[in-house]
Amino acid sequence: RCCNSEATEKSYSDFNLYLGLLRSVGKRFPISEGGVRVRFAWSDSLSVKDFTALLPFMSDKVTSYSITFEQAAVIYNMAVIKAVLGAREPRTSEDSIKRASALFQSSAGMYDKVAQIMEEHPEDCLTVDMQPTNLRMLATLMLAQAQECVYEKATDDGMKSSILTKLAMQISYYYSVVLGGLEALENDGLPFLRLWLAHVFLRKEYFLAAAHFRISIVYKEQIKYGLQVAHLSIANQVLDSPSTWENIEIVSRPFAEQFELIRSFLGKHHAEAKKDNDKIFYCPVPKEVDPLPKHALVKYRAPEDLGKLEKDPFHKLVPYELQQVLLSYTSQRNAEINKLLRSVEEYNDIAKSSLSSMGLPGSILAFENPTSAFPEDIMQKIRIMRKDGGVDRLLADFEEIDSKARAVTSLCKDAAKALDEEEQRDNHARQTYGPNWRRTPSHVLTAQIRNELAKYRGNLDHAAKSDEYVKQKFKANQPLLCQLNGPEEQLAHLVPSGVKDGQAQLCGSSIAQLKHLLGRLDGVVADRVKLHNEVKQREEDDDITDTVSNSDHPEEVVETELLKYEPLRKRLKENMELQDRLMTQISDANTEFTQQRSAQGVENVGERTRVFQQINNALLVYLELKRNLAEGKKFYNDMRNIVLNFKARCDDFAISRRMEADELRGMFSQQAQQQLHPQQTSYSHPPPQNPGWQ
Repeated sequence: RCCNSEATEKSYSDFNLYLGLLRSVGKRFPISEGGVRVRFAWSDSLSVKDFTALLPFMSDKVTSYSITFEQAAVIYNMAVIKAVLGAREPRTSEDSIKRASALFQSSAGMYDKVAQIMEEHPEDCLTVDMQPTNLRMLATLMLAQAQECVYEKATDDGMKSSILTKLAMQISYYYSVVLGGLEALENDGLPFLRLWLAHVFLRKEYFLAAAHFRISIVYKEQIKYGLQVAHLSIANQVLDSPSTWENIEIVSRPFAEQFELIRSFLGKHHAEAKKDNDKIFYCPVPKEVDPLPKHALVKYRAPEDLGKLEKDPFHKLVPYELQQVLLSYTSQRNAEINKLLRSVEEYNDIAKSSLSSMGLPGSILAFENPTSAFPEDIMQKIRIMRKDGGVDRLLADFEEIDSKARAVTSLCKDAAKALDEEEQRDNHARQTYGPNWRRTPSHVLTAQIRNELAKYRGNLDHAAKSDEYVKQKFKANQPLLCQLNGPEEQLAHLVPSGVKDGQAQLCGSSIAQLKHLLGRLDGVVADRVKLHNEVKQREEDDDITDTVSNSDHPEEVVETELLKYEPLRKRLKENMELQDRLMTQISDANTEFTQQRSAQGVENVGERTRVFQQINNALLVYLELKRNLAEGKKFYNDMRNIVLNFKARCDDFAISRRMEADELRGMFSQQAQQQLHPQQTSYSHPPPQNPGWQ
């Protein structure tokens, strides 16, 4: 690509905006070949299609899923724009020279920035122009031109020749570094860079000659005519060497003519100085001179506002790194919540089983209202069950859950099928094209996706076992629940007759004590249910995104936020301790009730107690089933949304890989056609701009 758009300040601003958006999105989404797959294209600016056969590890056009590579490519384009804008400056005024130098230094800084990115991400060095050594070569080329501007201004300002010598030597040094980089590229099979080589070589030689010319002026002022002649001789030799003439033949005619004028100018000065020294001064001319000093007044100056956004449209989206922090918090929080909820269920089961083993509250119900088959509180529970839909509702909920489970399981199978078929296609292509099929194998890219799929399948397997447990619990109580779901007039035959008149009053005190304790236990269980609901609600409302986003230390926020569940743990602990004390008291009171009942000779209550206990337990199971089924429906609804999004990702992955494979096959087909029908490619180069040497 390399700056397809027109090089203007507007296009630079557009690239800078795009860079800022890329950085913002990159913080929030894992854009990569194995993550969110967005394909970016880049055309190599230092390679041509005809010579890619000589570079088996590179291509003149590449695509990448790396957002880091795309950011580097954008900065590269911005560096090109700055360089073009610098070259367009007429440099006919002091301000224009300063602008040109600043633009070249800015370009150099951005090339260096791209080189740093490529060094940190060597896997993204996909093209010739993205190699760090070549990027630094381009950066040095920009510094050379920036230093030229400084030299021009210093010349216009009439600075001392000693200073101009150092500035010119630095320019020559920069160009020598660039020349080495270009020669390495030419050795890699890129002969179209020959024009660049010629220009850089001539500039290197010119500023080397200029440095020796300037220092000759210094020695003339110091009356060191021998050194003056020596340096002028060197300058003249530099510009009159065979290599110089060879390169002059390559560059444009205006460039060559200007260079010839400079050569003639130096030749004339050298001849005059030599003549004066030979006839007048008689100073010895050394065969060798000391190396000339150099001094840089330019440096890498990447813009401070590189990629900065005035307003980030994605600021409300959580950066990817913070997403990992939030995932860590969610994992720890869920573990804590699950522990709390398990303790709630465990103590509910303890209370239920303990009371059942003592025959409570069935034994008490057997003594109440001996003239009625069912106590009123039992009848109220039965009426509530009927109003809810009873057994028919439970059956409908079971059927709905089974349907939802099958649908989610089918989505997982479809997602796995998409991944498997894509991997089969990739393996087949790899076998067909061999080592030429240069793309990441599917099994490497899908490793994380398949782990995610395995997790979902594990969740579904665990849910299926829980569903089966709930079904067995329902089947064990279904006959009695069906009977309780029938007409009220048909319930009387379920319960044996009550105790004889007067017998209930004989155990009144112990029954009252038991009912009081059971009432307190109901309150404890109700508090625990309330705590359960509070925990679930807090989990639903728990969102620390803003807190984490606004913190400089998000890990500390996680630790602090987890502490808010400590009061709930404390309340649950106190609740469980209270239940333990109450169960001890209930056990003692039930023993007293049993002894009192035996001492008074109360009879005919054993069967009635057992039946009431079964009815009470069945009604409790009904409430548990309602809660279990509601949680099951919510689970499968949530899983459906999660797996649906997951399947869409798998489908998108498979489609993008298929398109990528089709492009590769098309490229192979095109290469085969070119081998069958080769064409000779000619290259044309626009004449270079007048370098404007002073």
